[in-house]
Amino acid sequence: MDVEKSELNSKTCEKDARLLTSHEGYKYLRITENREGKTMTESINKIIKSIEAKVDALCKTNLNVKNLIRAINEYEISQINYYVGIVEMEPDQFKEINENIRRILTRHHVHQQPACKESLYLARNDLGRGLVSVEHRSERTLLQLHKALESNKKYY
Repeated sequence: MDVEKSELNSKTCEKDARLLTSHEGYKYLRITENREGKTMTESINKIIKSIEAKVDALCKTNLNVKNLIRAINEYEISQINYYVGIVEMEPDQFKEINENIRRILTRHHVHQQPACKESLYLARNDLGRGLVSVEHRSERTLLQLHKALESNKKYY
């Protein structure tokens, strides 16, 4: 613990504080980080598994396809919006989430396997299913974050 570096460190807590070893981490915004502040792979896997579990649970309900897709979009959008920019995930991981969601939808007979992937992501007005692509959503959110930081550059 570097007492001079942080004003928040209290002298009373000096005995309790200790350095983290390489396999230990701490939680920040529900994300486990290692001692360098990098997101641990367990956190990324946990995020992916939670999205898949929620989609699987939604598919087991008796919702019609329109409401099911709407529910999946609401959950996945909130998850992606929360974690994009905080967790360093690669585009391949977002692509994997998309593939796993399609696999779950196929397993529950919501979307047939030979059906066109593009129609799944087309808007309902364009005769598609209206599912939001996690891959495209993450890219869009990161681009919006980048633009916001660039426009506010003069303040920092």
